[in-house]
Amino acid sequence: MNRKSNKSHVIYRVVALFAMFCTITGLFGNQALAAKVTTAKDIKIGQYITFGTYDKEPILWRVIDIDKEGNPLLYAENILTYKAFDDQLWVANTAKNYGNNYWASSDLRAWLNGVGDEIAYDASGAPKSGTTKDGWNAYEEEQGFLTEFTNEERDAIVLTKHKQLIDEVNSTSSSVVNKDAKLHRYESAMKDCLTNYEEARYLVTEEKVFLLDIKEFYTLIYQAGFPVVKEPTKNAKEKNEAKNKLSFSPYWLRTPRASYAEESADPKYGGISAKPDGASVRVVYGKDYILAKDAYDGSVGVIPALYLDKDCILSEGKGSITSPYRTKGLNEK
Repeated sequence: MNRKSNKSHVIYRVVALFAMFCTITGLFGNQALAAKVTTAKDIKIGQYITFGTYDKEPILWRVIDIDKEGNPLLYAENILTYKAFDDQLWVANTAKNYGNNYWASSDLRAWLNGVGDEIAYDASGAPKSGTTKDGWNAYEEEQGFLTEFTNEERDAIVLTKHKQLIDEVNSTSSSVVNKDAKLHRYESAMKDCLTNYEEARYLVTEEKVFLLDIKEFYTLIYQAGFPVVKEPTKNAKEKNEAKNKLSFSPYWLRTPRASYAEESADPKYGGISAKPDGASVRVVYGKDYILAKDAYDGSVGVIPALYLDKDCILSEGKGSITSPYRTKGLNEK
């Protein structure tokens, strides 16, 4: 072999080896990249994720549970807004109206699941300044909570069914599962709040975005050791028309105050209802109590929860509060 052909052979081998190197490194590089791609089913309880937008700010959530299908339950890390549970324009068996504590038809449930102006309010519409307590934090001009979420993000929220305790006033609904059961007994101390929860009267609702109920809060937040006292976002604090003088902000659960602690405590109504108007809704009140406020009270904080599709792809982040996961989209199925 002459020097010229030998030189050509060497060049050919170098080129071939370089091509092989590129192929191998490209292959393993792609595998390494694929290994870093995380889906929602891989994240752990306690980790953080940003998902969706509200009031032009990304929403920070904490994973507090994972359902049997592998879909993580996201719970907003902060109070996102202050709103009435329901407006006062609801007539039951009383001359005074304080709103309805019935989650299934509440204005807050309608707003949380609304997009743009497509919000399934009842006939009275959204809470207005004339239909909330002291006119605080009316939201008839505000678009639905999911408005700033992308279509893909809205599709990534799982529609789920939820157990919903109910009081005497709203027990006429045909959806009540166990109409002959006793009502949930009221206890103000957080450590005692579940009382007869498992046997209490209830029905089932279905929605994408919801508030925690008293058992979800007790087991997934209080017992799990996650912070009970929640801070509002900067925007929520600045826009709150009811300036709170407390060192903490009360926030809604979706559970009604259905009865007194003891039946003998309310002889007029036989212990049946906390109020004859079915208006009282349970609120987290500091680190030790779950009390109640009237549904039309706009000074109470809102902390949403939702289930994220397990196939949602997460990009960036490490799951910590300083480096939360971010959602990229859904895997093709």
